Amino acid sequence: MALGATASYISVLHSLQLSPLCRRSPVLMPKSRKRKTPIVSQASHSPSIGAQSCRNTIRKFHVLLKQRRQIENSRSLVVGHEKALANIEREIEELGGLEAYQHMSVLGQRNERGGGSEKIFIGWMKDLCLHKHSENHGKLRLLEVGALKPGNYLSCSKWIDNTPTDLHSRHPQIIKQDFLQISAEKNAAIWDAISLSLVLNFVPIPEDREFNIHHMRPSLSCLQAASAAATSRSKSTSFIGLGQMGYQMAYNIFSKQYLQTNDAHFVICDALPDSARTFRKNFSKQYPGAQISIASTPEEAARASSRIVTMLPSSPQVKTVYTGSIIPTLYKVHGLNANEETLCIDSTTLDVEVARQIASGVAETGGKMIDAPVSGGVTGAKAGTLSFLVGGTENAFEMAYPILSLMGQRIIHCGPSGAGLAAKICNNLVLGVQQIVVAEAMLLGQSLGLDPAVLASVINSSTGGCWASSVNNPVPSALPEKSPPCERDYEGGFATALMLKDMGLASDVASQTKSLLPLGEAAKEIYATVIQKQPELARKDFSSVYRFLKDQSSLRTR
Repeated sequence: MALGATASYISVLHSLQLSPLCRRSPVLMPKSRKRKTPIVSQASHSPSIGAQSCRNTIRKFHVLLKQRRQIENSRSLVVGHEKALANIEREIEELGGLEAYQHMSVLGQRNERGGGSEKIFIGWMKDLCLHKHSENHGKLRLLEVGALKPGNYLSCSKWIDNTPTDLHSRHPQIIKQDFLQISAEKNAAIWDAISLSLVLNFVPIPEDREFNIHHMRPSLSCLQAASAAATSRSKSTSFIGLGQMGYQMAYNIFSKQYLQTNDAHFVICDALPDSARTFRKNFSKQYPGAQISIASTPEEAARASSRIVTMLPSSPQVKTVYTGSIIPTLYKVHGLNANEETLCIDSTTLDVEVARQIASGVAETGGKMIDAPVSGGVTGAKAGTLSFLVGGTENAFEMAYPILSLMGQRIIHCGPSGAGLAAKICNNLVLGVQQIVVAEAMLLGQSLGLDPAVLASVINSSTGGCWASSVNNPVPSALPEKSPPCERDYEGGFATALMLKDMGLASDVASQTKSLLPLGEAAKEIYATVIQKQPELARKDFSSVYRFLKDQSSLRTR
């Protein structure tokens, strides 16, 4: 890693609380390793020196030290080299030696010149929400290497426990310590964060800076935790969105995974905390040994699992959850461990373009994503017989297939990102129209004296047969051997409001592609009228359109 003269290298524990952080007191090892005699001069320095002069002095140091290093690394030290070394040492002495460099660094930390690098460091940590670290794990343990002042992090003392060190300490509260002598093996997982900016500024050779950085990596708790966390994350599945469909889908995934392997971990998340608590209570009752936890936010769910399934109401919720939570979290997860793999499966029925944008965002983090809307309704979700219409790359589809097979029987790869949604929108266009026609036919048949069960039997065994009649028939008692939503006052099905949303998606896509939907537009208007005139039906199964039409017919006969 080649860093410039004014570069900072700061390793921080990302907001991945994947395992409890060790609570140990920092132990600094004795200074036994031999080092070169430090370059020190008694030269004095004017406090009024300009910022540009500071930078020029530091650059000169770097150039001279690089030249000295190149000569020392030569296979043979000839007379010319000895003279060159002597000239370099003289120039370093004329600049003021190490004392001059430290003085320039102190001047650079003055507030009128922008302050020290700790301001940037603190900003980064706050961006990662590490200032909330102490709420669960105590203060964040920081090792400051090359400290010039002991109080750099005093303003953050409530959440940062700073240990300032320097090879040539200039203050009694700064520990005199050669950081290269800190034993990573004996001090495993001591530090949550390490600041090396000033030290790296004094190292002129890129390879040496890289060595210094990598020397400290084993002492970072986050990197030690990352290996174990990656293992636990790979065994975990998160499900976000526990509505009528999501509840049943998550139940199927978790129960079947638990029966396959008892070390699997499950995470649930819902905008309504009571829904998540109810799910965990019911699942734990049936599977007492299962490891299931509730994530209070989508960020927590994304941090915890390498497989994330979402089943949300519509496009706005998907955009909020992914762009506001999951995608930023995946940047942090994959940034900490480049080998980490994350698969996102979204089964929401939403706008095709939104789905493609989200998939692109996930891909930029290094993750994979498929759109996998479903067909089969709540009945199919509960029975595990859903059909999945999948859009995404072949590789992502292959990764998702084992998970989808836990929830469904037919899994169809429709094409690239967005293709699954395109197929789902077309399918729901047919379904939305059919459900209205079945309701009309059942009402007409009854007005002509036909028994609902007899009429349903005729339709289902004839050319009019369809899912809206054979599975989701809207008339109570029409399917005596089944239990469609109409038998439960239209509860527990696919909400009318969601069907209206899907019809709207079809209408929008048709408008964009200049396709005609005469029946689709009419059906959309009917569902909109149902909700407008009988708002209580908005959350009922969309087959409740039968009740609406029946009520309207009664009004006409009065």
